[in-house]
Amino acid sequence: MKLPSSGLRSVLTLLLLLHLFALFVAVVSNFGARSGLRLQLREVPGVRPYLQLLNMDTAWNYHLVFGTREDRDFHCEVVLQPGGRSSAAESGGGDRSEVIPLMPADVWPGSRGRRYLMLAYNTAANAGSDQVESVLPAALASGMLRQRGVSEGTHLFRCLGLEPASRDAAASQRPQREPLPRVVYEADLLPGTSGWEPVKRSDVTERTESRSAEDQR
Repeated sequence: MKLPSSGLRSVLTLLLLLHLFALFVAVVSNFGARSGLRLQLREVPGVRPYLQLLNMDTAWNYHLVFGTREDRDFHCEVVLQPGGRSSAAESGGGDRSEVIPLMPADVWPGSRGRRYLMLAYNTAANAGSDQVESVLPAALASGMLRQRGVSEGTHLFRCLGLEPASRDAAASQRPQREPLPRVVYEADLLPGTSGWEPVKRSDVTERTESRSAEDQR
């Protein structure tokens, strides 16, 4: 087999070096604290468009798993209550509640899917913090309802977490039932002056304790 000419090999070597340099810039500029030098590397002509074209300009400190109990996927959705259905659902009839998912089923490219997952993950991570837990749900719900043309009614926002499958269950030959999602955050959506305002529902533990206290009276 005849080898390429020396000129062609030189061009290919140069292109490979430029690609490796762009990959190096992507790693150092998207990992950890950004210094002035890291930011200047991104301003080299052609580097930023090249990275974005190949979808490599993304955070390199994103972990799929952490080895903790929080290794689960989270999903946010809005459940439209009767009387506040979107125009698309009204044409179909029926009394079933319409569910609007945060992440569309046909989301593309993969980087968009990761962003939706991170929004749902941060919604779950902030649950329990009275100061910030309603910030993301308010913004997400307002955008989701605005896109569907819903402007009235009281609806439900919830963030669900799916427990990861255990290694023992995966190794078993018996068919396994799909685990039920766990409600991490749940709030009623009320129309406000600047969008929809979430009013958190009491969790299952609080409702159980309140019922037990009422029974003892």
